[in-house]
Amino acid sequence: MAIKSVYEPNPKHKEPWHHRKSGTLCPRWSRDIAQEILEASDRCGQSRFGVRDGMAFKGHEHAPGRWHGHPIAWNEVPPKLVNQWIRAERVTRREVRELRTVEDIQHHLKR
Repeated sequence: MAIKSVYEPNPKHKEPWHHRKSGTLCPRWSRDIAQEILEASDRCGQSRFGVRDGMAFKGHEHAPGRWHGHPIAWNEVPPKLVNQWIRAERVTRREVRELRTVEDIQHHLKR
């Protein structure tokens, strides 16, 4: 029987957050739907990757079946997943271009 994947927040991705901290600040809207993002994510290697509202997320399993996640730049998502999600209309090429780098995400989250 497979272990159910459960989202657990990690404090380094929450406010108060400082740009010198490791980790990316999670947008407030993503915290309420993090379990949904995890359940709809795709496993690739030891990580899970998800997408919501044009933003990519990466999940890390920190205990069996227990995951935390954070936003990542599209250039960090395996290209095969990006292409798969574009074909499935889960994300657009424009959204991928707009949040390609960590700097793009930081700028986007400050708006």
